[in-house]
Amino acid sequence: VRGGVSIDPDQFYFGAHFETDPLVDRVHFRPNVEAGLGDDLTTVALNFDFVYKFPQRNSWRLYAGGGPAVNFYRFDRGGNDDTESDAGINFVLGVEQE
Repeated sequence: VRGGVSIDPDQFYFGAHFETDPLVDRVHFRPNVEAGLGDDLTTVALNFDFVYKFPQRNSWRLYAGGGPAVNFYRFDRGGNDDTESDAGINFVLGVEQE
């Protein structure tokens, strides 16, 4: 489970991911879903990321990766709802504690 905020649009995000055992060497498949609420917009993202976990030196590990995404948007424009969908690509960089 994860959460956060975004600047443009001004939203609160929450979501969850699943991570497989290594597929090859240190490469893991990490599909996830995220939802964003706020700024008269609802966003749902389906992300299909692959991450490479660098060798661990202490309890923290650096990872990087990316993958395709599908984003769904619902706009509230003065009482009129409008929807859109869009494909994208994610780039991921982070640290995790194990």
